[in-house]
Amino acid sequence: MAASRTSEQVSITSLLMCMVASALFGGLLAGMLGIAAGWVEVSGAVLPVGLAILSGLSTIGLTLGLVGPAVRARSRNFGLVLIMSGMFRGLVSILAALGLFMALSPEGKTFWTAFLMVGAMVLIAETAWGMRVAGRVCGRLQNEIDGRKPDGLGVASS
Repeated sequence: MAASRTSEQVSITSLLMCMVASALFGGLLAGMLGIAAGWVEVSGAVLPVGLAILSGLSTIGLTLGLVGPAVRARSRNFGLVLIMSGMFRGLVSILAALGLFMALSPEGKTFWTAFLMVGAMVLIAETAWGMRVAGRVCGRLQNEIDGRKPDGLGVASS
């Protein structure tokens, strides 16, 4: 039992690390695009890109808070929980971005490009993680229901 809890914690930790890395990567790409396109100078890209990354990172906890219990409980609804948490995270992230944009007025093209890149990269990371983990979360449950070993072979009755 302790080994399965450890592996679940690693799974949630890997989701966190993937989402943070992808948010930073998306922001970096958008910043480089803004500089290359001539929307901002190098020093002017820091504020819009930083705010876009902040709006993306501020909502990652929502996904972890919603998906973590589904993984620990080996919920049959893991896929639905993952989709709903992504939708909720996206909505809250948009509201955070609008609030930051209205309050601090960063350069618009770079900010919104960075926001979209950060959101897309985080969604890709979340989806890839979910596809990798779904088989383990739901597969174990289905094997227990069907009375099969994890290798797909039936359990011998004695």
